Amino acid sequence: MRIEMAAAIFAALTLVACAPVRPPVTAIEPSPPTLTVVDDGALVQEDNIVVDKPTEEKQPMLPQVNAAITDLAARLNVAPTQIEVVSVEAVVWPDGSLGCPQPGMLYPQVLQEGLRIRLAVAGVIYQYHSGERRAPFWCEHPAEPPPPGVGLGGN
Repeated sequence: MRIEMAAAIFAALTLVACAPVRPPVTAIEPSPPTLTVVDDGALVQEDNIVVDKPTEEKQPMLPQVNAAITDLAARLNVAPTQIEVVSVEAVVWPDGSLGCPQPGMLYPQVLQEGLRIRLAVAGVIYQYHSGERRAPFWCEHPAEPPPPGVGLGGN
């Protein structure tokens, strides 16, 4: 019995001695960005993408913003330089409609990352939405916001 006990203790000590040694973790992981519900039910990260008005020095824009400007310019038959970028927001849409549901259509009920791009021409705001797999499109009638907490796992 003593030999078995000694063998068990020896085996346990051998396993402990062979275990890899890891230095203590001192890095602190940043917390994920806070999400808040905004006017059309989309979740918006607090760190919005800010796009300044074009200045004399052309600043690079996101390709989705350029695509929205090109589409709106063609739609309204105006020069792209007449279009003002009001805002560009990274959003998490509550479903596959990307905040722009069409009557009679069904959409996958999964969260979709994308952008909400607001452009202005002569004081009129035009809203473009995009998703992970969908290029920006003009959303003529954005969805009304749901009551607070609806669709976010709340009861």
